[in-house]
Amino acid sequence: LVGLVLVALCWMMFHKEYSFHHDQLPGMCSDARLHNEAMTKARFFIDDTAQTHGVVTLRCSIPVHVYPCADDNSTFCAEYTSKSPLPTARTRYEITSVKCRLSGGAQRCKAQDWHCFGDQ
Repeated sequence: LVGLVLVALCWMMFHKEYSFHHDQLPGMCSDARLHNEAMTKARFFIDDTAQTHGVVTLRCSIPVHVYPCADDNSTFCAEYTSKSPLPTARTRYEITSVKCRLSGGAQRCKAQDWHCFGDQ
């Protein structure tokens, strides 16, 4: 009985991974800006929502614009990507070494009396 459960579990995991792979589509990603914009137009945001025990770890929130490709061929994708990205940008987070703590409270880093520390 344990063997049957193990076999069924393995097949379910295989089916899940195969379905995920099968549904993937080729595309090109552009971090922080649209691919037709200059590098000076790149933007990112500071995210202060990761809080543990009164200490906030600052993260860089970077929008990622995804441009679908018309074909699965990798060279085709470079030449014939969509002119406009998917309607909703994805977000990539980069954790920084900057942490903030507020003495006597649990407010976000926007408060005036935060003490921030980390690698310089």
